[in-house]
Amino acid sequence: MPDWKDAAAVRGVELTDAQAEKLAAIDRKLSLMMAMVDWKEEPMDVVTMPEIPGEEAPR
Repeated sequence: MPDWKDAAAVRGVELTDAQAEKLAAIDRKLSLMMAMVDWKEEPMDVVTMPEIPGEEAPR
């Protein structure tokens, strides 16, 4: 699993702990969903990410 804070720093972006945790959760969920596709299973849910009020969208 990647270190999201290091990856963001390389691109000149600083992540908060909450943002890094959210990216790690997305990474875990996507990894599980890719495994389901490999096994030809249907995903149990759909990933939706609510916007955080007052937070800028990444560039």
